[in-house]
Amino acid sequence: MKKFIWLALLLPIVGWTDPATTRGGLPACLSSQWLDDMGRFASAGDQANWDVYLSLERCFLLRGGLPVTITGGGLTGYKFVYAGFTLWIPSQGLVR
Repeated sequence: MKKFIWLALLLPIVGWTDPATTRGGLPACLSSQWLDDMGRFASAGDQANWDVYLSLERCFLLRGGLPVTITGGGLTGYKFVYAGFTLWIPSQGLVR
């Protein structure tokens, strides 16, 4: 029982990783805020600001099938590492 309690206490500190692959066509951004902004731009049909974020390299359209490591997540998206960069992507952007 004590081992279980210690394990439960250490898991949030140690963290978790999970392999996945990308799906093409969805933005991956360098911050969760920028990913939220891209979602708002898409919902509003704001192509101009969408293009600005892509041109400033705040966000990228990744091709499908790239191997990534999920390092965190929430209700709407995942935090992951690809090629040494930490990015955020909508939850439908990764295949686990």
